[in-house]
Amino acid sequence: MAIQNLIEFAARYDPVLPERLRGAAAFRMDELEQLAALRLPPGYRDFLALMGAGPEWLQPAGVDLRLEPLLAYYRREPWRPPAGYLKIGLGTRDPFFDIYLEARRVPEPRVVSMPRGPTADFATYQRSFRRPLGGSLEEYLSTWAYRSAGLRRYPQAVRLAGQDTAAGVLAAVAPLLAGFGLEPAAFSSDWVQVFVGDAHGAIATQFPGSVLAIELAAREAPLLRDMQDALRAAIALPHVFAARPARP
Repeated sequence: MAIQNLIEFAARYDPVLPERLRGAAAFRMDELEQLAALRLPPGYRDFLALMGAGPEWLQPAGVDLRLEPLLAYYRREPWRPPAGYLKIGLGTRDPFFDIYLEARRVPEPRVVSMPRGPTADFATYQRSFRRPLGGSLEEYLSTWAYRSAGLRRYPQAVRLAGQDTAAGVLAAVAPLLAGFGLEPAAFSSDWVQVFVGDAHGAIATQFPGSVLAIELAAREAPLLRDMQDALRAAIALPHVFAARPARP
């Protein structure tokens, strides 16, 4: 179960987290299916069953993924996105970009964000405002967990960014980081790859039509510098930003 894997991964950094998570009642999930007029994807239903009433810090900043506020929204708002989209979270910061699952002939629905709506012309609305967030729900939440609780452990951090929007640049990252004992985590996707180490780590992201971005962090400055130099020697990454890993 992907969401159970997420919980076990996050528990590495917060061992009592599983005890604090609160699942949603089955009849509430059934109500969401009725209001949305579609069956919930199995992975999302697992998420709701395990933490839909209280996801704790596994809920990314600026997003409310709890089921009760979502149900309240569905009850008062008659507009629904077209087939292939399911709103699963509400943005809590202005501008209010809500969270959707997007099914597009991939094994798991993608996670994207768009403004709250409603809209009469969804196609134009989608082209103008759609923002990709994750290759799957598990990857979206696991990446947040690692960014906010894993990378933050390391005092040395940097962010790198490329300038090439060509597809496939992300694939060059894993072979380079393998030289530092890092491999993509199992939940990684074709949009986001997460590398978890004992003394260092990385998150590499390239969404369709966007440039490659890499977050690096390490316990020691020389290791961080070596990783950065290896990546920049092989991939065009002209933009370098000093940074500390994000906190929840």
